[in-house]
Amino acid sequence: AYGYYVNSGTPILVLDESDQSKTGYAAVSGGNMYVGGVVTNLILQSGNGSNALTIDSSQNTTFAGDVTIGSESTTKALKLPNNGEIQLFNTNDDNKFTIRNTGGSQNTLAIELNNGTDAVTISSLGLVGIGTTVPAFPLEVENSSTAYIFSETTGASASSGYRWKTPDSEFAWFSTGGTNAMALYDYV
Repeated sequence: AYGYYVNSGTPILVLDESDQSKTGYAAVSGGNMYVGGVVTNLILQSGNGSNALTIDSSQNTTFAGDVTIGSESTTKALKLPNNGEIQLFNTNDDNKFTIRNTGGSQNTLAIELNNGTDAVTISSLGLVGIGTTVPAFPLEVENSSTAYIFSETTGASASSGYRWKTPDSEFAWFSTGGTNAMALYDYV
């Protein structure tokens, strides 16, 4: 074999760039591989020499291609094949939202709150449930105490309201410029 070889209890290869005051290293310790140093960017390149992964001095990471987490191949920008969950934490890591594919025959997307409750569900049919995991309508809102749907407009003389329409009729409940109105229209 050709190349540089280090054999010791804690092998480490240190590279100094003296004119830049930068030091990089590669080391093995306790069965772990370490690569890093006092550098501007840590760059991993692919077989053709192009940058595949860049970690800057602020620990921001840029991937040049797709990211696969787990063992499946992907043609998507991000694929999570194991449990299909994405967890979003606040800065203290004590509150989170979980976005997950519930799988099964319904192939449902759920947004789960920190307490484990599904807050929003979107079925594979495009039905949206708020407070229910099995919506039966395009928008279904359920709550054990109050299930208001709230609409507010803050502009002067603006309108806010709700409109239900079928091919044969329309029902609207709205307020325009502070005046309440309820109307039933027949378009037949």
